[in-house]
Amino acid sequence: MINYTEKKNKLKEIPIILFLIAAIYSTDFRNVLLFHTIAELFSIIIACSIFILAWNSKEYLKNDYLLFVGIGYLFVGILDLFHTLTYKGMGVFNTGGSNIATQFWIVARYYESITLLIAFYFNKKKLNTYIVMIVFSIVTMALIISIMFLHIFPDCYIEGQGLTVFKKISEYIISFILLIVLIILFVNKNQFSNDIILYLKLSVLFTIFSEICFTFYIDVYGLWNQAGHVLKIISFYFIYKAIIENGLKKPYNILFKNIQETIKKNQKKIEALETEMNSCRIENVQKTKELLKIKDQLVVSKRLSSLGSLASIIAHELKNPLAVINMASYNISRKDPEKKLFRHIKNIDEKVEESTNIINNLLDYSKIKNPVLKKVKIYNLLMDAVKSCKAAFKNKDYKFQTKIGYIKDIIIYADYGQLKEVFINIITNAYQAKKNGIIKIFISYEYYEGKLLTIIIKDNGIGIKEEDLENIFEPFFTTKSNGTGLGLAICNEIINLHNGNIFINSKINKGTTVYINLPNWGLPNEKKDTDN
Repeated sequence: MINYTEKKNKLKEIPIILFLIAAIYSTDFRNVLLFHTIAELFSIIIACSIFILAWNSKEYLKNDYLLFVGIGYLFVGILDLFHTLTYKGMGVFNTGGSNIATQFWIVARYYESITLLIAFYFNKKKLNTYIVMIVFSIVTMALIISIMFLHIFPDCYIEGQGLTVFKKISEYIISFILLIVLIILFVNKNQFSNDIILYLKLSVLFTIFSEICFTFYIDVYGLWNQAGHVLKIISFYFIYKAIIENGLKKPYNILFKNIQETIKKNQKKIEALETEMNSCRIENVQKTKELLKIKDQLVVSKRLSSLGSLASIIAHELKNPLAVINMASYNISRKDPEKKLFRHIKNIDEKVEESTNIINNLLDYSKIKNPVLKKVKIYNLLMDAVKSCKAAFKNKDYKFQTKIGYIKDIIIYADYGQLKEVFINIITNAYQAKKNGIIKIFISYEYYEGKLLTIIIKDNGIGIKEEDLENIFEPFFTTKSNGTGLGLAICNEIINLHNGNIFINSKINKGTTVYINLPNWGLPNEKKDTDN
């Protein structure tokens, strides 16, 4: 249900839409070509923005529907760009009329409608992004060559006569495909939130109206042609609201919609099973296995839910870069491309890269996998981590001391890369905890009857407050101004996956000691300890 505030906000959007359309359409009275260029650039920017959002979110998408739509709309934007540049009167290409621009238009609309239809297939199927990108690229290149160079694509517009039969039939076919998409959206209304479904329906509906308008015009500068472009603007505005705005302001609507429901559902199952087991006092192996399985699913669901919290931060951080993208594109349409194009495109690339880096911090936590256990010499692993840290620390305001020579021949079963990441993270935290002067980092070990190996990393830094210690392994908890709070959470999960555990003791202004406990085999009985 949409509450009163949401309804009120939606009503406020109506004047914005009308003002946007009026502002763009007002250019038609001065220059029809300017109106067409602005209208097309509006849709091109939105299409490319959908691709940017989907592509940079592909690592943690629940399904690949949005990813396929994003890739498809990238090529819709490319074809619309060719349509814009070849439009009658632009002067970029010597097209000799309106046929080529109309051909690019009809190809772009086929792409758009078919993309929206096929995307539903990837709700449950896994998408191979690189194969899809290659297929789209090859087909797009072939169509561009057939239209601009070989001239074998069917004619869509004949000067003095108007639209061809092929063009009109194609518009009706596209409208029919979009009608099927609309029906599927009605049938699968629970797939996304109410807002997203509503905006997707409106976008498809206005696209159908736009296609119908484009079956009537005779002159590319005529009224029906301009009306079709106005309806296209409205259509792309609604898909912007559905995917880009909701994807940034409320990413959980697209990416994490079912997580909270899964948590509640699994929590109820756990409570029911535990009650039944306690009341009956009967050991039921099958139910115990089911309980443990559901608990594991609950842990995963809660972790994904915590990712949704960070996603709201990402949405805030992405607003400014995307605003710059829109402004840069706007400037491209107003200024001489020969002088200004490179600078604006470079600006766009920098801001997209900035947005990608923010998303990568989130992905580091979501991509933790079960370790691949192999025989590893723990001494070599530790010294490799120390070497990497020394290379990363630019200043010489640190001093390493190690007392691990006794374990040179100790072999444990572990994932080398994951454990190295843990040690580098903890050593780096120790270095960052330095006060004025030199930070001292001391690495040693302990073992118990050859069954447990403990690596100890100690520093004399600023320490951690006692009230913060209990939350230190919680995702996104941080006391650093520029931290994400994922480092120790990742370390804790990796050590747990190795059947070990990690503890931290710390006092303010006296330093921090980290104990990493790992199962080990075959500690030697006779070997002298050495300092390194």
